[in-house]
Amino acid sequence: MNISYKTFTSFAKEDAELRSYLSWWAYQTTQERRMLDRTPEFFYENLVFAVFAFDEEELVGAAGLIYPLDKDGGKITWQNKIIIELGSNFVLPKYREMHIAKTFTLIRLDFVQGKDFFPISVTGNIAMQKVFEGIAKPVEDLGEELQSLKGLIRDCNCQENEKPLCKVCPLADKVVWVFH
Repeated sequence: MNISYKTFTSFAKEDAELRSYLSWWAYQTTQERRMLDRTPEFFYENLVFAVFAFDEEELVGAAGLIYPLDKDGGKITWQNKIIIELGSNFVLPKYREMHIAKTFTLIRLDFVQGKDFFPISVTGNIAMQKVFEGIAKPVEDLGEELQSLKGLIRDCNCQENEKPLCKVCPLADKVVWVFH
């Protein structure tokens, strides 16, 4: 196997190659029970950065950076930096345990280096949490000054009838990881 990576920082809908990658990725999120379902439109509207893994010509994985939004749909800032989330990390099952997810994490962290971003990940996926060990720390393990960060990311006051469309509720029981 010869794994290669391709990154994107521009998400033009006219780019047929990118459109096929995003469609593949969106479909994979609907098949993986531990992931939030995403659509190509979600990726077009929210991605800041994306990285794709290939085995020769076969697309085998995808990961991105998105702005997690507050309950009002705005960007979240922390210590004068914009929170950016390492999100929707997916690798085909037969390619797991090949360090692709870790490589995705390092490529995304390299992208945010020197920018006004504060990188986080919100996940309940045990496999991803193992990838993050040694690279990041859960907010719960960090000092008191970071505890309010969790509240910013998970702050939800939606009504019961809004829950099916709420973008914050799915984060409520997840671990917030901080990369800094």
